[in-house]
Amino acid sequence: MRFVLLHYHILKNAGSTIEEILHRNFREKLCRFDTPDRDGELKNAELIAYLEANPGITAFSSHQIYYPVPQAPGFLFFDLCFLRDPLDRIRSVYDYFRQKPSDGDPMSDLANQRALGEFTRYLIENWPWTVNDVQVNLFANGMVNDQPRAEDFERAIERMLEVCFLGVVDRFDESLVAGQYGLRTVFPGLICAHPAVNISGEGTLDERIAKFREACEPAVFAELLRLNAMDFALLDRARSEVRRRFEMAPNLRESPATHVSAGPRLLAKLRGRIGIDPPPNPIFDAEFYLAHNPDVRDSGMNPLLHYELHGAAEGRKPHPLFEPGYYLAQCPDAQAAGMNPLEHFIKSDAKVCKNPHFLFNCAAFSNANPGGGNPLVRYLQPEPK
Repeated sequence: MRFVLLHYHILKNAGSTIEEILHRNFREKLCRFDTPDRDGELKNAELIAYLEANPGITAFSSHQIYYPVPQAPGFLFFDLCFLRDPLDRIRSVYDYFRQKPSDGDPMSDLANQRALGEFTRYLIENWPWTVNDVQVNLFANGMVNDQPRAEDFERAIERMLEVCFLGVVDRFDESLVAGQYGLRTVFPGLICAHPAVNISGEGTLDERIAKFREACEPAVFAELLRLNAMDFALLDRARSEVRRRFEMAPNLRESPATHVSAGPRLLAKLRGRIGIDPPPNPIFDAEFYLAHNPDVRDSGMNPLLHYELHGAAEGRKPHPLFEPGYYLAQCPDAQAAGMNPLEHFIKSDAKVCKNPHFLFNCAAFSNANPGGGNPLVRYLQPEPK
């Protein structure tokens, strides 16, 4: 039996970040497939024929594969799909084409010729299928078409609940944790930690929607809300489902003090993996990390969990005396392997330990303070009382 992960890449639904995660995990076993025609479709029979002709492919990502998930002898498919607030998605599509124009693409041309409010009005009046419960239609009917009916909505809900790796853009971290845990049996090496890429728009979801509302005439915005009533309902159900799956992961529990926090057992694993003692940490400075990363502070995520899942890959500093770029410049092998620099540093032998910061000399400290162990950790340890 051949296991294949299928990424149903809905435009501007965090797909670029997901593709980067898949590439990091599967490398040459990942196929990114799209025809030059943005409205093209790769039918299930064609997809299976392609996979049969390319037996090395384990993950497949495309804007042009559509539900239902294919079934074929010898294959077992696992689908991955992210949903997004429908208004934020429209706004993101507009910003994307403004940033990266695609000559000859009608949507791109329209975005670059009109302001956001005028762009939205034109879509409603001339291409309503592009802003009318798009995600419900993609789940229920496989393609975007006219106004979906009640039975389409019910079918979309059923298929959404069956998605193997379900994600919601505004629940991104929870989605990655739940998805990785859910696929652990068939893809045990799957690691979903990765910084977001190809991002358009700033601020919180509420702030972006408020700006979108200001850009539109009241009647246009009201019509947009009406046209996406089913998408909003689908999104609410998806958020609940992601939360349910997230809470199934045995090492993750929500804490009243942190909205998306790591439970004690997961934090113990992380500390064991990167050699960090329980708080107060000698080398991972949670207060410093939160003070210099207000997005992490505002999200409520445990800072150590964020660093392990995202911060290390994004080059964020875990401590005032640990400069990731400076350290990795001395460790090209670790840099080429994409290793967590803090983990690599802590696990390095004291005799060959590289300096974590231009202000801290590991060799000099070790010579002046013999006794073994990581020099910076020993330096930061509080004096015994």
